[in-house]
Amino acid sequence: MARITAGVGCSHVPAIGVALDTGITDQPYWQPVFKNEVDHGLTVPLSVMFGQHGPGEKWPCLVIPLAVNVVQYPAPLGRRCYHLGKSVRKAIESFDEDLNVVAFGTGGMSH
Repeated sequence: MARITAGVGCSHVPAIGVALDTGITDQPYWQPVFKNEVDHGLTVPLSVMFGQHGPGEKWPCLVIPLAVNVVQYPAPLGRRCYHLGKSVRKAIESFDEDLNVVAFGTGGMSH
């Protein structure tokens, strides 16, 4: 049976929003961030755990991103996110395969 063996919470970098807002994403410093298929909300906690990865490099684990909308209204209530987490746990534990699963959570104070 698959089981959750760890949970990791990590803030993400507000400077990325500034780079987007000011149109400097094509500068060499920012290019690796914006060349990735997924959002910084996923790559920042993975980089904290596993170190930086260049474009095209694979993470040392399988990744299934799950985004919760916190930009467009209506914003989700804490209760709704709690129930989403319970559903994710139930789905993980339904796997017959012997898997260790780590849940990563990330966000900023504004969301």
